[in-house]
Amino acid sequence: MKGRRLIIFGALVAVLAVALMMKPPPKPIRISDGTLIELSRLKFGNSNAFMHGSGLERLMGSLLPTNGVQVGRVQLNRPKPSNNYGFEQSTLSAEFRFSGLVVENGTSRMLSPKLHREFRLLITGEDGFPYVEEFLRTTRYSDGVFLYVNSTSFPRGSPVLHFQVQQHDDRLAPWRTLAEFHRPNPTRDEARIWTAEAMPVRRSTNDVELLINTVTVSPRDWNKWEYFWQATVDIPFQVRVSGVLKTNWTLHQVNGKDTSGNSLFIGAIRHFENDWSIYRGFRSLDPRKVWRLSADLAPESAFAPDELFTFEVPIPPAASFVTNFGGAELKVGWVNGNMLSVELPGNPAGKRLIFVEARDQKGRPIGEHSGSWGRTRFWKSISLPGVSPAILGAPPTSSTGTITATIALTRNIPVEITIQPKLDPSGSP
Repeated sequence: MKGRRLIIFGALVAVLAVALMMKPPPKPIRISDGTLIELSRLKFGNSNAFMHGSGLERLMGSLLPTNGVQVGRVQLNRPKPSNNYGFEQSTLSAEFRFSGLVVENGTSRMLSPKLHREFRLLITGEDGFPYVEEFLRTTRYSDGVFLYVNSTSFPRGSPVLHFQVQQHDDRLAPWRTLAEFHRPNPTRDEARIWTAEAMPVRRSTNDVELLINTVTVSPRDWNKWEYFWQATVDIPFQVRVSGVLKTNWTLHQVNGKDTSGNSLFIGAIRHFENDWSIYRGFRSLDPRKVWRLSADLAPESAFAPDELFTFEVPIPPAASFVTNFGGAELKVGWVNGNMLSVELPGNPAGKRLIFVEARDQKGRPIGEHSGSWGRTRFWKSISLPGVSPAILGAPPTSSTGTITATIALTRNIPVEITIQPKLDPSGSP
């Protein structure tokens, strides 16, 4: 034990010598409510864990035993990783540290933002094209209060990245910059070479034909209810089945990649202009680069009778159960207290699972707007009388009875296209 302490003491001396030679961190920026904001660390990769503890504990790292060590009057513990790591693709992670009296007494606006997404992070490079990311909840660690922002899409070709912490007063109000930071870019443009297809692009699978016209990007937010993302992507398309134009087919789960290495899920809503469906996305990659778009093509309504399945579901917290439809096994249950969960464990190719509706015992529709979807599963918020959703880990309140749910199991066709979008600076969504 004495020998181990001597080793640790020697390591401490070496670490302190290194620490003395390190440059002091940049000073934090004080915003109007008194919060001190600091862009403390930046990482890029698939596993961006940030270690928390004192400066000495972080420098010592795994040299410290798992149960810590007492050196004189100082207790040193092995640093703990942030809850921000483990990504499926290369990700830029920015760590922001908040301090000051208003943070300690809990009155900082950054700790309890308004429901309308009061804050955001704007990332730009040399070309000025904006990338917007959300601020999520702060977390308190032993060395302070931190917030993490992760981005798979940012100006990879810029040697310096500019980060602006912005705030607005209501959903449609203009944004103002509270703090700005500049950091060297930890990665580089991958400079992949893709050849864009001539527009319009056609894809045919058996009796289904997809036609995609010129994709345009406008650096303006289309959303009439909330000004947040600051970019709009319009993807015009038509679908014909056996030569007949069908408006009940749409693109699902559109994902984009560009030649710099960026990737992005392009969430959207659809509207119609003449005979064209317009898939309008609320986030964008840089339109000056070639994109590769992947999506699923499938109906979203007007399903054939043999594609529909209606069944009863006990109100939570009832246990999950398994049922069968069309030879496919369905697992049904509840998550987060009031979200109906349905999935196809077998993940059958060429099929898509879609929520159609939910009704209470009096036949009234009770499906809400919020939820999440994949090809073979969905979570859908349901308005359940007498049941409140789980909040911050608390169990949901319960009730009795059943609801009636209807789902569709329909065709699904994966598609991929390589395009050169058109930038429309004067676009008016």
